Amino acid sequence: MTDRDLVDRIDRLVHDQLANHDHRSGHDSNVNQDPCPHCGREWHGLAITVRVQQMRHARALDPKYSHAHDHSRVLCAGSPFIGPMPEEVLMLGGFDVHAAWRDMVAAARQAPDRIEQPDPFDAYRTVGPPGDEPPAVGLAGGCDRASWHCPQCGDRAHFLDAGREPNAFAVALRAYAAHIASAHDPSVDDGDDASAFSSRWALPTRGVLWDSRHTVIGRFGPGGSTFEPGTTARDLRGFGGPPPTRA
Repeated sequence: MTDRDLVDRIDRLVHDQLANHDHRSGHDSNVNQDPCPHCGREWHGLAITVRVQQMRHARALDPKYSHAHDHSRVLCAGSPFIGPMPEEVLMLGGFDVHAAWRDMVAAARQAPDRIEQPDPFDAYRTVGPPGDEPPAVGLAGGCDRASWHCPQCGDRAHFLDAGREPNAFAVALRAYAAHIASAHDPSVDDGDDASAFSSRWALPTRGVLWDSRHTVIGRFGPGGSTFEPGTTARDLRGFGGPPPTRA
């Protein structure tokens, strides 16, 4: 093979890669790959450990790090992993966001004051001006503004954050749970499994990070489509990806 032939082969390879840019996938991009079936993160071949997660949060790679010698706790055994998940992984990742929604509505139903009104100093509620386009059905938004729109009765509410805790999404979350409990009394739905309950009320199952008091932590992107977790020392209870299935 001459030098000219080699250069021509390289040119064809580069041309093919550029021509298929929209369908790229590989080491630097998971554009067209399904998320990890176990943890909901982007597809990953290697196991994610506590040490790996720490480096991700720090956005830095320890030059002395070796995955082969990483003995920290495993958070996800890897996307291609087949078989029963290790018990420690199930304990960490087995938080069922569907069950959390149902538990929150049940708690609101049992509360002495069943109709929860948000503190006017923390959030602002309005049904919107005449002709205003309603929010998407379900619960959506972010820390600064959020809304809920009930798929059963069409009632809706908007919330604006005033810069103090709880944030607008946390207030909307609790207010929507209170609405479901007070306006619809979903005790008849208790026989449904948790995922059916989430579907019935159009409750999001991704991008939700909770603490022990069911307060959302972090920031949602436009329409709740993306989520950026904040660094916090609070007692985190779960991340709203699909919970792993026990064998």
